[in-house]
Amino acid sequence: MAKFNFKKILPLMIPLIIEVSRYLRPGITVPVKDKSHNQIATLENLLVRMERKVQENRMQVYKLKKLITVWLTINSVLLVAILVKLFFF
Repeated sequence: MAKFNFKKILPLMIPLIIEVSRYLRPGITVPVKDKSHNQIATLENLLVRMERKVQENRMQVYKLKKLITVWLTINSVLLVAILVKLFFF
Protein backbone atom coordinates (compact mmCIF):
# COMPACT_ATOMS: atom_id res chain seq x y z
CA MET A 1 0.00 0.00 0.00
CA ALA A 2 1.21 3.50 -0.77
CA LYS A 3 2.43 5.63 2.09
CA PHE A 4 0.76 8.93 2.77
CA ASN A 5 3.45 11.50 2.10
CA PHE A 6 2.79 14.58 4.28
CA LYS A 7 5.59 16.53 2.59
CA LYS A 8 3.59 16.75 -0.63
CA ILE A 9 0.46 18.11 1.00
CA LEU A 10 2.17 20.57 3.39
CA PRO A 11 2.74 23.35 0.78
CA LEU A 12 -0.96 23.15 -0.09
CA MET A 13 -2.09 23.31 3.52
CA ILE A 14 -0.10 26.42 4.56
CA PRO A 15 -2.12 28.94 2.46
CA LEU A 16 -5.35 27.21 3.46
CA ILE A 17 -4.48 27.49 7.16
CA ILE A 18 -3.58 31.16 6.75
CA GLU A 19 -6.89 31.95 5.01
CA VAL A 20 -8.93 30.02 7.58
CA SER A 21 -7.11 31.77 10.44
CA ARG A 22 -8.08 35.15 8.95
CA TYR A 23 -11.75 34.25 9.17
CA LEU A 24 -11.55 32.73 12.65
CA ARG A 25 -9.82 35.61 14.45
CA PRO A 26 -12.19 37.52 16.71
CA GLY A 27 -12.91 41.13 15.88
CA ILE A 28 -11.93 40.87 12.25
CA THR A 29 -14.65 41.03 9.68
CA VAL A 30 -14.70 38.78 6.69
CA PRO A 31 -13.32 40.59 3.65
CA VAL A 32 -15.97 41.12 1.03
CA LYS A 33 -14.75 40.42 -2.44
CA ASP A 34 -16.65 42.67 -4.76
CA LYS A 35 -15.64 44.49 -7.86
CA SER A 36 -16.81 47.94 -6.78
CA HIS A 37 -13.49 48.83 -5.14
CA ASN A 38 -11.59 47.88 -8.30
CA GLN A 39 -14.07 49.78 -10.45
CA ILE A 40 -13.76 52.89 -8.29
CA ALA A 41 -9.97 52.68 -8.46
CA THR A 42 -10.16 52.32 -12.23
CA LEU A 43 -12.49 55.30 -12.51
CA GLU A 44 -10.21 57.40 -10.31
CA ASN A 45 -7.25 56.46 -12.47
CA LEU A 46 -9.17 57.41 -15.62
CA LEU A 47 -10.24 60.72 -14.08
CA VAL A 48 -6.66 61.58 -13.15
CA ARG A 49 -5.49 60.77 -16.67
CA MET A 50 -8.32 62.82 -18.16
CA GLU A 51 -7.55 65.79 -15.90
CA ARG A 52 -3.90 65.62 -16.95
CA LYS A 53 -4.89 65.61 -20.63
CA VAL A 54 -7.29 68.52 -20.07
CA GLN A 55 -4.50 70.48 -18.39
CA GLU A 56 -2.14 69.73 -21.29
CA ASN A 57 -4.81 70.84 -23.77
CA ARG A 58 -5.38 74.06 -21.83
CA MET A 59 -1.68 74.83 -21.89
CA GLN A 60 -1.53 74.11 -25.61
CA VAL A 61 -4.54 76.36 -26.28
CA TYR A 62 -2.96 79.11 -24.15
CA LYS A 63 0.31 78.89 -26.11
CA LEU A 64 -1.51 78.91 -29.45
CA LYS A 65 -3.63 81.88 -28.37
CA LYS A 66 -0.49 83.76 -27.38
CA LEU A 67 1.20 82.89 -30.69
CA ILE A 68 -1.84 83.98 -32.72
CA THR A 69 -2.01 87.27 -30.80
CA VAL A 70 1.66 87.95 -31.54
CA TRP A 71 1.25 87.18 -35.24
CA LEU A 72 -1.90 89.31 -35.49
CA THR A 73 -0.05 92.20 -33.87
CA ILE A 74 2.88 91.85 -36.26
CA ASN A 75 0.55 91.66 -39.26
CA SER A 76 -1.40 94.71 -38.08
CA VAL A 77 1.79 96.74 -37.64
CA LEU A 78 3.00 95.70 -41.10
CA LEU A 79 -0.37 96.58 -42.64
CA VAL A 80 -0.31 100.02 -41.03
CA ALA A 81 3.29 100.53 -42.25
CA ILE A 82 2.31 99.54 -45.80
CA LEU A 83 -0.70 101.88 -45.75
CA VAL A 84 1.39 104.78 -44.41
CA LYS A 85 4.03 104.14 -47.08
CA LEU A 86 1.36 103.87 -49.78
CA PHE A 87 -0.64 107.00 -48.96
CA PHE A 88 1.88 109.39 -47.42
CA PHE A 89 5.14 108.84 -49.26
